[in-house]
Amino acid sequence: MKIRKIAISLVLTWILLSATASACCSGSESLTQTDFIGQWNMLIGDFSNGLIVNDDFSGSFYNLVNGNRVSGLSFASDDVTFHDDLIIIDVYMTRPRGLIRRFTLSGWKSSNTTRIYGYMYLYDGFGRQFNGKAVMLDKVE
Repeated sequence: MKIRKIAISLVLTWILLSATASACCSGSESLTQTDFIGQWNMLIGDFSNGLIVNDDFSGSFYNLVNGNRVSGLSFASDDVTFHDDLIIIDVYMTRPRGLIRRFTLSGWKSSNTTRIYGYMYLYDGFGRQFNGKAVMLDKVE
């Protein structure tokens, strides 16, 4: 019985120390809204090669063609919403107007890396989701 109490005490101490160390000393923090502004290169996901978020939160996803950046899908600032540390970007086709992509992204930054990750949901233009893919992007400094 005494060994069990010691074991439980050690486990609880380890959990407390682990939580304190990761909360205080991890060296990374969640992104704020303005941290999403800038250029991002895709690390995971084959949809496009990057993302640009302008100061007003409009932007575009771009592809590289023969080494040149070519604008792909664009979005307006009205198509961007924030929920706590999540950014949600809706991308629409213009005629007829219909949702074709939704990105739900979050991220973190440390002294040498800023990264966003999340999911890209694919829609058929009529509001019906049919697929999705994981995405991860690094900020271009």
